[in-house]
Amino acid sequence: MQKAYFTICSANYLAYAKTLFESLRSAGVEASFTIFLADEIRDRFDIEGLGDEVVEARNIGIPHF
Repeated sequence: MQKAYFTICSANYLAYAKTLFESLRSAGVEASFTIFLADEIRDRFDIEGLGDEVVEARNIGIPHF
């Protein structure tokens, strides 16, 4: 079984999510890391290096988001 870590945050907290991801990696933790973003990226920032996956709230199937 593979371990997975995730966090939920809005765009203004992405720096904290990135710090969490980097801390896990520097501690040698081998697990996937996903950010559930309660916001939208809309080309406002680069998601490279934020984790293995960034999922925007509008992409989780909520009607009329």
